[in-house]
Amino acid sequence: MKYYRGEAMVVAGILRGCNRDEVLAQAVDALERIECRTTGLATLTATDALADQWGSTSAAAQEAAYRGTVRDLLVEAATHGQRVIRLGLGRRQVGPMILAVRDLQPGSDLLVDVSFGSDVLGVPLEHRGKEDRSRARWRRRFSTKALDQLSGLPGCLYAAAGNEMILPTPQELLGGTDVPAQPPGRWVVPGLGAMNVWDPLRREPADRDAEARVLDTLRERLHGS
Repeated sequence: MKYYRGEAMVVAGILRGCNRDEVLAQAVDALERIECRTTGLATLTATDALADQWGSTSAAAQEAAYRGTVRDLLVEAATHGQRVIRLGLGRRQVGPMILAVRDLQPGSDLLVDVSFGSDVLGVPLEHRGKEDRSRARWRRRFSTKALDQLSGLPGCLYAAAGNEMILPTPQELLGGTDVPAQPPGRWVVPGLGAMNVWDPLRREPADRDAEARVLDTLRERLHGS
């Protein structure tokens, strides 16, 4: 599978009460609406294996090429006692992309994420040249579009995007775990809309008050779910 270089822009969502294969197929459909295309490469593991939030699997994983649709691949994998945990995608101006579905709790929440190169968004603002500005704006817009697509998947509790982002899990939020060192820059909570914590195109530091409001809102929602 072809991977991007450098730092990663990560767009991710937490889904509840969903089938893993259906989430993967729906995520591909969603990303195709913003002109992403599958590459015909996938990573598979045993059907009963778990893929944790860091991408480690409880059984050996292997890469494979496939033809046909993603849904064809999912059916074919299941007949051989396997499941698909990662898919290769790509888009003009973006480059290689990796779509993954990970298990947070057996039979419960799923983490779906798509990652791609941050490009100039991974460069500190003060080190970007004038020629980088349009590329940075375009990539920020694209990551927002990808976030809108993943947050619209059925069963999505919340979603977010950010450079080298680590999305807090429901268990971490309810347990009072500190926000990761690389927190989301933009959050989307279905039914409540989008909330910005920091903008990679501006020099202003992250708005910690906005971040606290988002986390409080999520905890209230999770307590009631």
